[in-house]
Amino acid sequence: MRFTNDFSDGVGYFAAGVKSWGTRPKLMLLGAIPAVIVSALMFALVAWAVPRTYSWASALTGFADEWALLFREGARISLGIAFAIAIVMFCIVSFVTITLTVGGPFYEQIWKATEKSLGFSGGVQLGLTQQVSKGVGDMLRMLAMALKTS
Repeated sequence: MRFTNDFSDGVGYFAAGVKSWGTRPKLMLLGAIPAVIVSALMFALVAWAVPRTYSWASALTGFADEWALLFREGARISLGIAFAIAIVMFCIVSFVTITLTVGGPFYEQIWKATEKSLGFSGGVQLGLTQQVSKGVGDMLRMLAMALKTS
C-alpha cells in the first residue's frame, strides 16, 4: 500500500513540475543557458581543432617522410581523421558532464524556486566556494571516465 501512495505522490510531483514549465518559462530559459554555453564552447573546440588534425598527424608521422606519396598522405589523412573523430567523440561523451558542472548554480536556482513554489523549505545551503569546488571535483571525475571510454 505504501508503494501505491508513494507512486501517486511521485506522479503528482511530476504533474506539478510539468505545470511549472508552462507557468514559469523563465525557469526553462534559465535551465537552457548552461547547455547553450557548453554547446558554443564544444563547437568552437571542434571548429578550431579539426582543421589542425592534418598538421598534428604530419608532426607525428615524421617517420613516413621517405614513404611514397600515396602511402605517406594516406597514413597522415587517416591519422587526421582519427584525431577528428576522437575530438568529436570526446565532445559527445563529455557534453552532459560539462553542462551539469557549468549548470550547477543555475539548476540550484531552479530547484530553489520550484521547492518554494511547492511549499517546501530548502535543504542545506552550500557557499559559492563549496559549490564550485564540489562541481569541479565532480567534473574532473566524470571527464576522467569520459576519456577512458572515448
